Amino acid sequence: MPWDISFALYAYVKNSDDGAQIVEQIVPFFGPEWTNTVNVVPSMGIKMDVPTILQGLTVDDVYEGDYDSRQTLVYTFNFTMKGWFFGPVRAQGV
Repeated sequence: MPWDISFALYAYVKNSDDGAQIVEQIVPFFGPEWTNTVNVVPSMGIKMDVPTILQGLTVDDVYEGDYDSRQTLVYTFNFTMKGWFFGPVRAQGV
């Protein structure tokens, strides 16, 4: 049974055009899931499909000072990855 590992990716941009370009390059790969084959234990030749799920995207406007001051847009991509944890590989006699 895999673990659900949640993480976030933050993109800080100065204007909305830059943010839209970042979103356009990330979101199409998730529908809402992207699966990658990973060689998780190379010494044993164990390869697994690891799905990463885009849970959501939020945009926050952050202003420092008055309205004419610098604007910062924060795009937050929330992901959940189905991951496995393995103990160390040991060579032992019978």
